[in-house]
Amino acid sequence: MKPVPPKPGQHEHLDESQLQGLADSSLRGPSGALAHEQIEHCAECKGAVVMYRELFGKLDTLTDPIAPPDFTLQVMEAVSEHTEQLAARRHIYLAAIPAVLVAFLAVIGWAWSAAPGQRLDQFVHGFTVCKQVAYVAWPALENARLPLASGALFACVALGVVLSRALRVNRMDGSSGGGGVATR
Repeated sequence: MKPVPPKPGQHEHLDESQLQGLADSSLRGPSGALAHEQIEHCAECKGAVVMYRELFGKLDTLTDPIAPPDFTLQVMEAVSEHTEQLAARRHIYLAAIPAVLVAFLAVIGWAWSAAPGQRLDQFVHGFTVCKQVAYVAWPALENARLPLASGALFACVALGVVLSRALRVNRMDGSSGGGGVATR
């Protein structure tokens, strides 16, 4: 890499990677030759290279810390403990699935246990209302064949479901359609 020529009256210094490359002798070739010329003419760059060489020398004298004799055993125990924790967590989640299903079935059973005939009648009535709305809306869908008709059908079905529920609540109260609030 070529150093950028300095502007008149200004001195260009080597960058950190060039200084470190000169200090550990890894900067070679034409860019190494240009960097060597630079440190011959610039005392600041030469001082930085000397500093890096001293730093590298001190770093080379450092030794790795000695691992304790039972280091491998400690690592293996930690890995084993972590694996056991993951397995226990997985078993908890797998045990929760049947519990959730049993709870769901219990709620469904409880809901159907309170007058199942009435619940079935409400379901059939809701299905009949939806079926009648579909029969009424079908000609519009056949003629228009537009997404707008599908949206209108969906809106009618949603409105029919809401109205059928409102009528069902009023019928269960025994009210005759007055303005009172229905309670169960």
